[in-house]
Amino acid sequence: MNVARSLAVGIGVAALVATTAGTALASETEPVLPAGVSQEQAAADGKLDPEHLAHKAAKEAEERALGLDRSPSGSLPLVAVRKANGEVELQARTADGTLLAADYPCSSGFACLYYNSGRAGAVFRQGNDGKPLSISNYAGYTFYGTGNGSGQAVKNNAASIQNSRSGKYAVYYLSGYSGPADIALANSGRNLDFTYNENASGQPYTG
Repeated sequence: MNVARSLAVGIGVAALVATTAGTALASETEPVLPAGVSQEQAAADGKLDPEHLAHKAAKEAEERALGLDRSPSGSLPLVAVRKANGEVELQARTADGTLLAADYPCSSGFACLYYNSGRAGAVFRQGNDGKPLSISNYAGYTFYGTGNGSGQAVKNNAASIQNSRSGKYAVYYLSGYSGPADIALANSGRNLDFTYNENASGQPYTG
């Protein structure tokens, strides 16, 4: 595992809201909600909580400091790679053919959320691991592993996904499988877009 990817970077909130001259401070700016999402819906899922907004800003700054590519990405196909110990690991193939392993493997049949972009950091696995594939509200679940974000809440806190399943998987902005969604194609990995640090529910997608 890349050690740099698992290091927590301590950054003060004051530094996070500092901006260039003439730009409004983040702390003074109302969060921009996706189209079709009401203030009431957002508030019910904790999107407007000051603690969440401060944590989200700190995490985004941390990812920049770690040099992680946090830009929204299309689904990257997974390739089965046999490691030296004989185990087979699913790795994502980028457009230039590079194979990228997740910090924590996501075995076949699982849908895995990661704390950081690029499938880095701690993981939350759904599927054959005691956690259902369909979760209508991620409240109460936590990321695990020894990577960055271990022990942190899953809800409103995931940055990327690996879908090691034969069907699509959807991550939703609101609980109850509603609001904007990011769709991970079968056997693929991607950074989250609409639900980047704003994931509230997830389930297999049949659309």
